[in-house]
Amino acid sequence: MAWSPMSLSLQISRLGVPELEFAGSGYFSNPRRGLIEAGPFDLRFGSAHRAQIRLAIVGTADGVELALAWFDRCQRPIRFESTDDRNSGDTPYLGFQAIFRSELVAEERATVCIEQAAMDAATSKRPFEAFGEIVRLYAEAILHAKRQFRPDVVVCAIPEGIEKRYWSVRRPFSRDEKAAAKRVAKRRESSQLELPLDWEPEESAEDLLTRDLRRALKGEAMRCEVPIQLVRRNVLVDLKANEEAAIRAWNISVGLYYKGGGIPWRIRAHGPETCFVGVTFHHLRTNRRALVYSALAQAFSSNGEGFALKGSTLEPESDHRRTPHISQEQATALGRRVLNEYIARNGAPPKRIVLHKSSRFTEDEQAGFRDAFHEIPVLQMAALVPSSLRLVTHAAYPPSRGTLLTLEGARHFLFTSGYIPELSTYPGPHVPAPVELIFQGDRSPNAIREACMEVLALGRLNWNTSDLRSSQPVTLGFARRVGGIMAEYGLMSEKDPDPSYRYYM
Repeated sequence: MAWSPMSLSLQISRLGVPELEFAGSGYFSNPRRGLIEAGPFDLRFGSAHRAQIRLAIVGTADGVELALAWFDRCQRPIRFESTDDRNSGDTPYLGFQAIFRSELVAEERATVCIEQAAMDAATSKRPFEAFGEIVRLYAEAILHAKRQFRPDVVVCAIPEGIEKRYWSVRRPFSRDEKAAAKRVAKRRESSQLELPLDWEPEESAEDLLTRDLRRALKGEAMRCEVPIQLVRRNVLVDLKANEEAAIRAWNISVGLYYKGGGIPWRIRAHGPETCFVGVTFHHLRTNRRALVYSALAQAFSSNGEGFALKGSTLEPESDHRRTPHISQEQATALGRRVLNEYIARNGAPPKRIVLHKSSRFTEDEQAGFRDAFHEIPVLQMAALVPSSLRLVTHAAYPPSRGTLLTLEGARHFLFTSGYIPELSTYPGPHVPAPVELIFQGDRSPNAIREACMEVLALGRLNWNTSDLRSSQPVTLGFARRVGGIMAEYGLMSEKDPDPSYRYYM
């Protein structure tokens, strides 16, 4: 029998660089350049633009002093020391007022110092108990700062000793939890090389066994109804291992502006008003039950306003290898909550909804979401699934971010990370792998190209940073963080978590 080679239809295309909108005319791919030349997007709102971002600072005396000095430094230009700053794109930091057309107010009178004796007493306990005491001290300081100074954002300065010893603490765990942690670690290890640059798995062993200081303080701040910004020593002080001061100033300034009520930028609008929704699952651990899953929706309007909603709680499958899914009824309920929250924030429903999920949509999930959004003119669903595919180039660098590989005209693989021309480098530590996009509905070439461009653009809606490296779309990118904060909040309150995304950043 004669052997004949099998042909494979393969198409490779390079999508354009996502463009962002700011206050002025024109579009920019570099958010820093857009802010400097055109101003933050919310300048379009006239008097609704935030003319001031007022800070209150809490922490021990040393931390408060360092934070005051740092934010005073952010009032003025900070030059780049290196001439080869690949992260910045050679965009200078000109000072908060010059960049955001808004005053950053950080005054000594708007500070709350945690007594060192109280902190010493807290840290004299066993680690897990000490963690709880530290969170309590900061929570009291946050609430006092909110009532006394009415800030837009409370800055929590975290001492180096607290960061090193209590940023993440383990509690004693049972035999069953040990076994669960081993299963999760094994799954994570097997998929580690299949994940793009910052594509986080939906679970980790740490989620089962630890409490995290960032999540705990974010949960407390939500209870106090004020967003917070955590700052550690490596942000406030110039160290050899640090990023440059200009980069740190850029990133923290963008975060503060958004948390304070501003909208730095939005992705360029090409069509009708759209609500982008990511559906993920988060693992939770309680003392009374084993693992459960919580559905989570992260949604963003075309203008950049974001919110997060906790959906149904699910019992785990007996086969832990299976990916969790929600029923048709649960999908309908979650979809309706998303739609109601969008209408409450925007005054009218969107003309288009785009659903992202990090696993395939089941038939029940598709039916449930279609029922919830049956009055929306356009509904698109796309699963973004990490893949093991690799693409090798003849160049020194891997494929560019935005490379789209189509196999047999039916399977679509998008590189959300890779070589970044604006930086003239690939900033990742591993060989980049694309995600496979599995579409439900319109599969025309134009629809697929538009969906891929939106995935790339949503990677630029991370207002924790102003650089160009973020790869995972914001609809899916913060699932573990958001879910962890909601879990911490659930320990403190029976009320539903506040949906505003400013509490989760």
